[in-house]
Amino acid sequence: MYKKLTCLKFFFCLLTTFIFVSMSMADDLATGELAKTEYPLVNIRNGRSVKAGIVAKLRSGEILKRGFLKDNWFAVFNKNEQLIKEETAIGYIYAPLLIEAKQPETIVDPAKPGLEIEKKDEDVKSPDIVVIEKEIKSSPAPSSRMIPDDKKNKRKISILDAVQDTIIKHPDIMAYKEQIEDRLGKLQSEKGPFDVKLETIIGHSYETNPTYMRDRVFDPREERETENTAYNINLSKKYRTGIEVSSGISVSRNEILVNPNYLIFPDYTDDPTYDGRAKLIIKLPLLKGRGKISNTANEIAAEKEYRISLFELRHRMSKNIFDTVVAYWKYLAANRSLDQLKASENRAENFLKETKIFIAAGQNPASDLEQTAANLANKFANRIAGEQQYYQEQINLGLSMGLSIEQIKNLDSPVDDFYKFDRFDLLELIRGSDRLIKESMSRRADYLLLLEKQKQSKVLLKAAENNLLPQLDLDTSLGYSGLDEGDSASSFISSLEKNGRGLNYSITINYKYYFANNNAKGYLRQRQSQYKQTLIATDDIIKKISASILVSLSDLRKSALKLTKTRETVKHYTIALKNEKKKFKLGRATLLDVLQTEENLTQSLLRNISIQLEHSLALAQLYYNTGSFLDQRKNTFSVALFKKPKDLFDSGR
Repeated sequence: MYKKLTCLKFFFCLLTTFIFVSMSMADDLATGELAKTEYPLVNIRNGRSVKAGIVAKLRSGEILKRGFLKDNWFAVFNKNEQLIKEETAIGYIYAPLLIEAKQPETIVDPAKPGLEIEKKDEDVKSPDIVVIEKEIKSSPAPSSRMIPDDKKNKRKISILDAVQDTIIKHPDIMAYKEQIEDRLGKLQSEKGPFDVKLETIIGHSYETNPTYMRDRVFDPREERETENTAYNINLSKKYRTGIEVSSGISVSRNEILVNPNYLIFPDYTDDPTYDGRAKLIIKLPLLKGRGKISNTANEIAAEKEYRISLFELRHRMSKNIFDTVVAYWKYLAANRSLDQLKASENRAENFLKETKIFIAAGQNPASDLEQTAANLANKFANRIAGEQQYYQEQINLGLSMGLSIEQIKNLDSPVDDFYKFDRFDLLELIRGSDRLIKESMSRRADYLLLLEKQKQSKVLLKAAENNLLPQLDLDTSLGYSGLDEGDSASSFISSLEKNGRGLNYSITINYKYYFANNNAKGYLRQRQSQYKQTLIATDDIIKKISASILVSLSDLRKSALKLTKTRETVKHYTIALKNEKKKFKLGRATLLDVLQTEENLTQSLLRNISIQLEHSLALAQLYYNTGSFLDQRKNTFSVALFKKPKDLFDSGR
């Protein structure tokens, strides 16, 4: 009896649980779940298979109810259906094509596909098109995968930072600065011949000489001892006119050692004698070597060489700044191109996922999968090539800045945009092109250094012409001599003032003539050739600078026009891709049409970046050709990136 009662209680609990679960399921089935699709057109089939027939179509934004998920297919019902049973379903839809609908938007009776209460297709945006619109704004690209360093150590780089590093760290600029020091040393060395020279000579000698027989009457010794001490101080200077002047004094102490026992003359003494002399010597060249040019030619040439080295440094700095600006913008272009290639790869990946869903739902043939997979593989390869290009441009920028390899690895994305040149500023430059060329000559360091080389060659040429003349010098000397005897130290001074006997002078004419004079003639021939070479080079660079400025203005104008058209191209292809995807999902376009349009859009985006780069490079070339990257005040340089057009016409520098 007890066992029967226990069984009845268990059966009652089981029945209660079953009734509760059934009521819950019935309640769920009675309400269903609101759902919609984001795709333009989805097939509603009469069975859970892609082979089943199509009974209706669901448009994007339309809402219905779904339930009874089985084999990844939902049974779907009219939104107003109250009794949700599989028997009342209007058909079946592949589950991945449906999403939950939180707000009612469009109510459609699937049994009457032509009847629409509200239509909002015009306001529906494809997610792919939103991505493309963001790409056109060209957000900063992430650092390349080719350099997987910690982003905390990455250095954001602006174009001004890059230029400053170039000036400070680039080895070419550092080498040219040292070259200036070398030229300064050479200039200082060439001033040496015109320095005042002080010469001091102190000498002492002792001699033992045999005596003549006649001298032995007074001194029977067979040898005679003699001591001599000499002091000489001389000042000399060569003037830049060729005149050489020297003056000096000399004192000589002479002592003959005599045996006092044999002195027969009462006034004879063996005290030393002091011979003092003062002399002024003047050398005056009359032909060869006369004049400032012939004597200072090397000094003037060294000074010009120093000035030339300053212009060479300025030209080198301008060239390195130009190279860095070009490398920076190429780095920026590679950065943004990589952005677009990644976005294109993402679009291809999303499109492959959609294609798989449509194939599973029977919307598309299975053959479409191969084309979309091939398209994704191609986009993957393009992205890898873009990363390699980004890495290469990163290396090029770092080398242009003079950075070490470790510093190059830490370079992050560029922060500056491409330079935008106002159309009216461009028109102002084109209208004033003749004046711009003229003003640019005063800023182009390579032109200015050729002018200095002309002056240098002309000075050396005049010196070579003077070197052809024969040598004719007039040497004159003027002085006096004094004498003193005694053995005191004061005699060194008193010998210059005692016993003076008048003025001494001499005049000498020195003439030297070279019959063939091959050395001077060959040197003159070299200098004439070098002078003509500088004239030819100066004339040539004037033409090249003028032509380069005109070409830069033309490139700038045409790249600005191309940039306008490429932006229009991007806009049109963005809309075209959106339309092709809609047509494809409606069955009015082929998969090839969609892939081709997407490829055209990607190429137009890349082309837009390329034209932006071309426009910026044309601008950089213009500023380089006009010598406008650097200002120079005496020996001080200042960087002046991208002045306004009115500043390009300013020659006061």
